[in-house]
Amino acid sequence: METERWALHTAEYDLDLEPGTVNALATAVFPAVLASLMPTPDPESIPDLLTRKSRHPSPALGPDLTRGFHRNLTTGEGLDFAALTIQQGRDHGLPSYVEYRTFCNLEPSVADWSDLQAIAGPEAADRLSSLYRDVRDVDLFTGLLAELPSTPGSLFGPTLSCLLGQQFLRLRRADRFCSVEQLAAIRSVTFARILCDNVPGLHRVQPSAVLVSDPYL
Repeated sequence: METERWALHTAEYDLDLEPGTVNALATAVFPAVLASLMPTPDPESIPDLLTRKSRHPSPALGPDLTRGFHRNLTTGEGLDFAALTIQQGRDHGLPSYVEYRTFCNLEPSVADWSDLQAIAGPEAADRLSSLYRDVRDVDLFTGLLAELPSTPGSLFGPTLSCLLGQQFLRLRRADRFCSVEQLAAIRSVTFARILCDNVPGLHRVQPSAVLVSDPYL
């Protein structure tokens, strides 16, 4: 009877898996993704973003995040997004960036600042060494922004990619409503379709919305 109950669902469903969002994702990973993709575009600028190449991700945060987060409309003053996120991670007791690299079984392992140079680049490693006493003290949010992309064309480094992948794999395998039919329905919807249905004034977009429009494709 139990076998028949779950017959229509994906074979990966795990009844014992916790489907919630892990602490690191909510506290550091998602903020790092937000920081990497800022500035957030206005709806009117979305057509331009779909037809031009996006900027390369940078560990440096723009003024919208360092001085203008939750800006007060009366005084014009805002908060420092990075400082808030780092403090939040410490309040939540998150392990360090180096410990999460170990959790993800990433190589090379990080034992000193020279190891970090191969992961984040010499300039970023030198800056972090002036701020932290030991490489094992680097906060998760800071390390995620500092590390270089894991593969050509990737927006994120290997640790951020690992933690994102782990979370979404958990969400899929712990969802008892994730049936074969639902997966087919989800896969039939494209990002281009979502944009056309929800962005005011957008009437046409290339089928592969995240790729620059090319008349030969």
